Parts: sequence; structure tokens; C-alpha cells
Amino acid sequence: MAGMLYVLSWDLVDWIATSSIPARDMVGDEDQKTGDWLKASGLAVRIVDNAVDWHDHPDHEGGWSSPYVDTTVAIHQCKDTDRLAAAADHFFGQWISRGSRLDSTPDCRTMNGI
Repeated sequence: MAGMLYVLSWDLVDWIATSSIPARDMVGDEDQKTGDWLKASGLAVRIVDNAVDWHDHPDHEGGWSSPYVDTTVAIHQCKDTDRLAAAADHFFGQWISRGSRLDSTPDCRTMNGI
């Protein structure tokens, strides 16, 4: 398991916190390490691969980049303020067009801390 998005149940988080497997192997990229630990655990793990809806930022020069589409649910490689802001603006726009009850949708490029 490696990549832009993973979700862990509380029992897996507890296992990672208490197992000797992660404790012995903690150096490296967190997504790859998490996958290595779970493979070594022997625990039942469900992996979902949905590369159509989850992709790298359109400006990323890699094999998983893709333009934003209506079904996009996750964007990876938002490593700078402009990419993060563009992704947030895309999702805020999606929510508004679907009738969100947000009182206001700020331009993410002007928010403090981004």
C-alpha cells in the first residue's frame, strides 16, 4: 500500500501504536511504511484502488496526474500553496454547485496560513 490516501480504523491505529512490527521499521515514507507494516501483520486489510477519482494534481509531472473532473474525490501532490489552493477551490466549487449550505466560500488563496 502506498499513495495519496489511506484510512485506518481505530483497531489498526491501536495495532500500529502497540505492535513490535512498526516499532522495528520506522524509517521511510509513511505511506510505504504503513503498507509494509500491514502486509507483515497478517491482519485482514481491505485495499481499494480508485485511480480514476483519486489522482495527482494536474500540474504534477508524473504518471498519475489528471485534470479535475466532477467525480474527483482526492488530489495528491499539492506540495505548494498554489496547488493546494487550486484543489481547495475546485472542491469548494463542487460543493456549491451541489447545493451546499455553506454560508460563504472563501477564496483559499487569501486564507491565513495557506
